[in-house]
Amino acid sequence: MNIRDRLTHGFFYIFSGRVGAGLLTVIVTPIIVRVLGSGGYGDYAFALAVYSALRTVAGGGTYEGARKYIAEKAMGAEQETIFYYYLKVAALFGTVAASLLVVATYLFVGRLILDPHLRPYLYIVAGMVFFHSFYHLIRSSLMGYNLEEYSEPLYVLNRVFFPLIGIPLALVGWHVAGLLVGHLLSTVLIVLIGYGALLRYTSVTLRSPVELVPRPAIFHSRMFRYGMLNVVFVLTTKSLYVTDILLLKPFVESEEVGYYNAALVAAEFLWFVPMALQVVLLHSASALWAAGREDDITEMASTITRYTLLMTGTIAVVLATVGDAFLPVYFGAEFAVSYLPMLLLLPGVVAFAVARPIYAIGQGHGNMRVLVLATGSAAVLNLVGNLLLIPPFGMHGAAVATSIGYGSMVIFHILTARHLGFYPLQDVPLFRIVVTCLVPLPVFVFVYDLIGVPLLGMIMIPLLALPAFVVLARQLDVISDREWSESKALARRRLQGGENNE
Repeated sequence: MNIRDRLTHGFFYIFSGRVGAGLLTVIVTPIIVRVLGSGGYGDYAFALAVYSALRTVAGGGTYEGARKYIAEKAMGAEQETIFYYYLKVAALFGTVAASLLVVATYLFVGRLILDPHLRPYLYIVAGMVFFHSFYHLIRSSLMGYNLEEYSEPLYVLNRVFFPLIGIPLALVGWHVAGLLVGHLLSTVLIVLIGYGALLRYTSVTLRSPVELVPRPAIFHSRMFRYGMLNVVFVLTTKSLYVTDILLLKPFVESEEVGYYNAALVAAEFLWFVPMALQVVLLHSASALWAAGREDDITEMASTITRYTLLMTGTIAVVLATVGDAFLPVYFGAEFAVSYLPMLLLLPGVVAFAVARPIYAIGQGHGNMRVLVLATGSAAVLNLVGNLLLIPPFGMHGAAVATSIGYGSMVIFHILTARHLGFYPLQDVPLFRIVVTCLVPLPVFVFVYDLIGVPLLGMIMIPLLALPAFVVLARQLDVISDREWSESKALARRRLQGGENNE
């Protein structure tokens, strides 16, 4: 399979998985909010923020490393040995991270730092963290073997299992703890199912006949260093979207944390396509870097940057137009106050969406130090901004600081890309894309006000927006005639293929 076919194959399944998981999240989130209430939803958001940070440590770089190194190896025996190496890493780091959380929770949380009622939640999070290290291993190994058609259904199934288990537990009185138990048991099930798929389609086992790295040298190996730098990189990246929640909790009531998290969830709907690209680009770009094809990498990066900016900018404009109606309908009437924080977050969310595919290509290069430096700079800016703005302005200060932190990511990583040798803005008409996205905004606002019925406006504005943005993008040559013709031809082939399959 050549690199273009591999990229298309991987993106199709990963994008489909993201869409499926996204739709499930859209359905489940308002149910969770109504079951927990705004205060319980704030506690739940805090627990998930802790989980999001610690599961990165628990993986020990497995998610990125297994994808990269299995994809680069052609021989089955080498791939099996890499899997076994990362199995040991996942077991070690998962155990250490979960144990440290249990100890810290028992000694400090509930005694010195936070409310005692949060302690049971963090004990459950420790179990989630341990098993998520193996979830990382299973999914990334399947991707490395080019088996995205099996790795991505697992991602969707995880979104199916946890509400089926967790929501009934929450309803019978377990409240936030019930939902967290749902996450824990769902992860265990996914690990078992995914390992079964690996056994069926590959020759991996829990034992390796050959040691890729001698035991005394395991912590000095190239894979270990790459994994550790990825842990630092992902932690600094995740700090950008958990720092605000973690810092808000000590300064405001749980209800306000819940309102702010609703604004985050709504704004971050824009990320589902860039995150799919981010996942597939790491192991796909690795092969291009290994072959020294920098020109192809620049062409790929600039095309993806152009489409990502156009698409996320379009969705942001629609969300800004209908958000004042969407938030109360989706989360509940009390979440109308989340609209202003969401508006403040949108510019940064769009910028972060553009940065994601860029730094994924950089991860494929393997020089993680510059990526860590770039992301660390954005994380420091984000932390300082939140520390300065949250105490006087609460969730609105958090939104401004986080949006600035998000926005700095695209600047830092474009500079990093130039250092690594590719140019993601080479063929990106920034001014024309901005015009394409912003010119229709006053018209949409006028039409939305003219309709007068919020629910009807939420349906009509997206229907009006799609053709408007396509026409503008074509007229301003943001989408070229060649690309338009190729996209129509590809759609016809997909349709004919579907009909033939029927």
